Amino acid sequence: MVPISAASHASAPFGPTTTVIRVVSSAHCFIAFGQAPFADANGHYLPASAPEYFRVEPGEMLATMRSTSDGTLHVSEMT
Repeated sequence: MVPISAASHASAPFGPTTTVIRVVSSAHCFIAFGQAPFADANGHYLPASAPEYFRVEPGEMLATMRSTSDGTLHVSEMT
């Protein structure tokens, strides 16, 4: 889980065999990916309660920032 708030929060690095993640958030938010990601209002918009799948690289991280209210981003790693 990654907190969603006014500040950018990063996840732990994805595992060595993770190539896809599933995310769903409890609040509208913006997300970013990378080795040292920083989420801001220019990032990918993720609406609340709308599961999405993303292809990722092992060791990458995801960062999140709220759009309107605080919440939680749930991340499931898949191989």
